[in-house]
Amino acid sequence: MPVTWLARTLPSGLRRRLVFLVVASVLPFVLLIGIAARREFLERKPLAAERAFARTRRIADKLDAFLRDIESTAQAVSYSISGDSRESRENDRILRAVASSIRHDSTSWRVITPTGELIGSSSQEGRESEAELFRSLAKSTELRPGTFIAEPVNLPSVGYALHMLVPMRDARGNRAFIVAQISLRAFRPLLTAPDLPEASSIAIINERGIIIGRTPDPDKWVGYDIAGTPLDSAATAALSGATEFTTQDSVHRLLVVTSITEAPWRVGIGIPTSVLFAQARTNFAATVGYGGLALTLALILALWQASRIIDPIRRLSADAARLGTGNLAHRADVTDSDEFGVLAVTMNEMATTLEQQSAVLKENEARYRELFDVNPLPMWVFDPESLHFLAVNRAAVEAYGFSESEFLGMRISDIRPEEDVPELIRHLKEATSHLKEAKGRSAKYSMRHRRKDGTLIDVEIHAGAITFGGRPGGLVVAHDVSEQIRSEQALRDAELQLRQSQRLEAIGQLTGGIAHDFNNILTAIGNYSDFLYESLDAGDVRRLDAQEIRKAADRAAGLTKQLLAFSRSQILQPRVLDVNESLKELELLLKRLLTADLELVLDLDPEVGRVRADPGQLAQVIMNLTLNARDAMPNGGTLSIATCNESFLEPVYNATDTVAIKPGRYVAIEVSDTGAGMDPDTLHRIFEPFFTTKGPGKGTGLGLSTVHGIVHQSEGYIFADSRMGAGTTFTIYLPRVDQPVESHTHAQPERPEAGRRSETILVVEDEEAVRRAVRRILVKKGYTVIEAADGNEALKVMGSHPNIDLLLTDLVMPGMGGSELVRVLREQNRRVLTLYMSGYTKDAVMRAELDPDIMVLEKPFTQGELAAKVREVLDRSGHK
Repeated sequence: MPVTWLARTLPSGLRRRLVFLVVASVLPFVLLIGIAARREFLERKPLAAERAFARTRRIADKLDAFLRDIESTAQAVSYSISGDSRESRENDRILRAVASSIRHDSTSWRVITPTGELIGSSSQEGRESEAELFRSLAKSTELRPGTFIAEPVNLPSVGYALHMLVPMRDARGNRAFIVAQISLRAFRPLLTAPDLPEASSIAIINERGIIIGRTPDPDKWVGYDIAGTPLDSAATAALSGATEFTTQDSVHRLLVVTSITEAPWRVGIGIPTSVLFAQARTNFAATVGYGGLALTLALILALWQASRIIDPIRRLSADAARLGTGNLAHRADVTDSDEFGVLAVTMNEMATTLEQQSAVLKENEARYRELFDVNPLPMWVFDPESLHFLAVNRAAVEAYGFSESEFLGMRISDIRPEEDVPELIRHLKEATSHLKEAKGRSAKYSMRHRRKDGTLIDVEIHAGAITFGGRPGGLVVAHDVSEQIRSEQALRDAELQLRQSQRLEAIGQLTGGIAHDFNNILTAIGNYSDFLYESLDAGDVRRLDAQEIRKAADRAAGLTKQLLAFSRSQILQPRVLDVNESLKELELLLKRLLTADLELVLDLDPEVGRVRADPGQLAQVIMNLTLNARDAMPNGGTLSIATCNESFLEPVYNATDTVAIKPGRYVAIEVSDTGAGMDPDTLHRIFEPFFTTKGPGKGTGLGLSTVHGIVHQSEGYIFADSRMGAGTTFTIYLPRVDQPVESHTHAQPERPEAGRRSETILVVEDEEAVRRAVRRILVKKGYTVIEAADGNEALKVMGSHPNIDLLLTDLVMPGMGGSELVRVLREQNRRVLTLYMSGYTKDAVMRAELDPDIMVLEKPFTQGELAAKVREVLDRSGHK
């Protein structure tokens, strides 16, 4: 580029800048002039194309009119021509008359049969020589409406000619073709456009890409085949708009092409671009010349002015260079009164100010260095490009264990675990972008760092951009939050355990409530089924129905016991047990529960302590775990039950329970199998009610939830540990006691005695069906029965019936419950022998809070169980 070359040849940088300044000022005007000239140049093209298109359209219209004239003449002749070869002379006469009547002599007429036989002609010359031609035309043409124009054929008599065939059928049904032989010379008068620029060309191209008409030089171009040539492609493209192309005569032309409607031909006009744009080029050359002259004059003026500016600037540059080396005592000696003199004075004042500020900066640097070192949090400065430490404070040395010299030989990636380095690089990129957008503010990140001894710590860092030693740097303040994270994690774990405990408590309350209502219903169902059974004759088949109702009620009662066990709401009868003796008593029963390919192994510690638990519930726990172990070992294995003493000095957690074992002394019962084991998801859900991995009909999902409820109601804990393919181990921890083992005497059934009972019993029950069933049973046994629907009604009844021998009351009732009723009676100094009925008791009214001499009858109960319990309570009090 001339401007670039000129700039490189100038000896001074200032001169070069002035030259570019001038060029930059002048060039836009030169470019605007050039753009205007270029616009003129470009505008001529669409204008010329529009005019050329109009000319091609006029030519195409003339061609269409010419062909329609030929076709209409042929159609008119077809009504007079015969398709019979015997009428060929008459046909000749008609065709000669037609040929003599048209406006030009470039068209002759023929009639041929479908086999190509010539049966009429307007000219007798070449009749035989054209026979083969007509036969080929007939073969390539079907009799259909419309016309057919064959390719140009070079005939000796007329030169190149086209043949338009019009199918016809005479009055006798004979088929034939009327052939109009058109000499291509007939197209020459049509290819005229006087207003076209000099050296323009006009051509007609048929569908095969053969030129059938052209001006100038028609003899040279007619018959020329352009199919597949670049010219053919350009002509096709020009149908969509004007295009430029270099034709075969080496002339660059603007091509405009249009189609005609009467034949599959194209008419094109080619205008030489040299003629079309001649004036535009002249204007453009003049514009460039004037612009170059203006640019040259501007450069001369710029160089002259530069010589007056360079010397003072050189001197000021030298003075600035000395100041830049730190020699702030140097002063500039330029004394001119112009702008350079003012600049020299300003530079000297700046040097004085810098001397003063330098002293202040040194003092501030010492102060900030001291603040950096005494900061209690680790701090360092690093190079954002190399990541090397540039400075560290004493807190960083103490916190990480590296000396200052070791730090300065390291990169910040060296204190990160190797797997965290990619994250560090990502953070640096984010921080660099963030600090560029928010300069002066810091970015906060959480990450892990590695001390010199290899220990990892969690840190929270604040990173900011600073200038250190005259170059960009990063300032980092690190805060060790390892202990905080551990505390937060412990808090989250505690919250999770609390939520889980609350959820299980809510489920327990729900299931306990369901069991309470269900037990009332089952008490009525079971006893009324017994009444029905007893009322039927021995041979009555309906007795079997009553028995089935009783069986279903018994099965439902077992289910409610499981629900109560899960909700820890069943009434326990705990006593001090020797765990080893209890397990030995169960050994035979457990072996019967196992299949032949399963081995039972008892590993009982002879020094194991004693526990306080309900022996029946403990047996249920062991049997449920045994059944689960059996199902987990379908291909055989070993079930091991072991006991030992355990002591904990601090709370202990386990994955399958959200409650920690309290510190204390315990007896551990460990039940292990060699079965398939459980995955972690299953292990976390095994104590949920109704959760089971067994198929439909093979389990209720209450087995382990029942175990969990019994153990926790006994103030114990149960944990599970399992891995897929490695078996499962359940460990039960029950509080150890030092009391001696308590013997247990089973309640005896009611003794059959002659005669009837005479005691009066007050039955207090809010469920009417249960109340009526109890009354019926007791009345049948000979007792006098009085009823009350709740505690308040019972107080009224007892006011009018002072001689009540036994109060048989439900524990939980709307309004006033059984325990509250007894409390009110005591406050009134009325002591009445009491037997509680209960289908559900919450922790507030557990058996442990009732009087030792008060007994409880669990719902659902049978007639015999009710009668036996009532008799047992009355007999204890001296009623015989």
